[in-house]
Amino acid sequence: MDKKIQAISLFTRLFGLKRLISLSDENAIVLFYHVVSDEELPHIRHLYRYKRIHEFEQDLDHLLSYYEPVSLNEFVARKHGNNKNRTMLLTFDDGLIECHQVIAPILKKKGIPALFFLNNHFIDNRGLFFRYKVSILIDSMLSRTNGTSLVSQHLKCAEDQVKDELLNISYSQQDHIASIAELLSIDFTEYLNKSPVYMSGDQVSDLLSWGFEIGGHSLDHPRYSRLRKEDMISQTLNSMKDLSKRFNHQASGFAFPFTSDGIPAEVIDQLLADDLATPLMGTSGIKRTDKQGFIQRIDMETFDLPALDVLRIKYLHYLIMKLLGRDRYTP
Repeated sequence: MDKKIQAISLFTRLFGLKRLISLSDENAIVLFYHVVSDEELPHIRHLYRYKRIHEFEQDLDHLLSYYEPVSLNEFVARKHGNNKNRTMLLTFDDGLIECHQVIAPILKKKGIPALFFLNNHFIDNRGLFFRYKVSILIDSMLSRTNGTSLVSQHLKCAEDQVKDELLNISYSQQDHIASIAELLSIDFTEYLNKSPVYMSGDQVSDLLSWGFEIGGHSLDHPRYSRLRKEDMISQTLNSMKDLSKRFNHQASGFAFPFTSDGIPAEVIDQLLADDLATPLMGTSGIKRTDKQGFIQRIDMETFDLPALDVLRIKYLHYLIMKLLGRDRYTP
């Protein structure tokens, strides 16, 4: 764990979480995870640390001692009403297979509702998020004797810069990923066939039959700030329409991939006016927005910390930003 984060975490323990919540007056929160697994996942492990099963179950037990878990509709009703109860909405991004195999069974056992955000083009393992491809490249490169040297020569960079260069590959540079995959003899289709990354359509249907909700997360997970405005709108609305049609179930809400930072206010306004994707969700933690259908979520995987430590940090940060007049999210 980063020593600075560890020190901040220890400092925030001087404050009671209930006290921080009371001071913030933000008692309705949305949390998001991606995956929970005891397995080593090559497509993820070089991108972020994910929770092990026992860690996730501990997170849930501790969260339940402070918050009431609710569905999306109930969350929206309470957030914009006069409700003062502490409320949380759990969400999960990317539609990974562990949502069906690991996460949903745990939630069912504990009686916790949740919302799963899906990338349409990846359902049934028909495609693979470009960042997951990068993690697979890094994993393969590091496992080969001359892998780093081989890729550094291809990228024309120093060996100690190779990993950063790979992690900086963008959505529009996927030809670079293909050329490096060929160099390392990696077949992403074969990878998906051997170790499915995403849920199948049948597994998504299982989630719905178990009482969970699904929402859109774009067609193929681009960073919106690098898209044209018309593509931002197209990615969003087509994602929602396709999910609702494919599963004969009204998709609930849309979570911007990566972040909502850099998305023009007029795009947010147009999507909210259309009402097909509302509420819209970003990833800026505890922040108020000036738009009723636009909600920010808390990333529970950013820090290698238990859930309550993450929340104490987030609440304290929010209170500091509030003192500085920077507690609102403005597109």
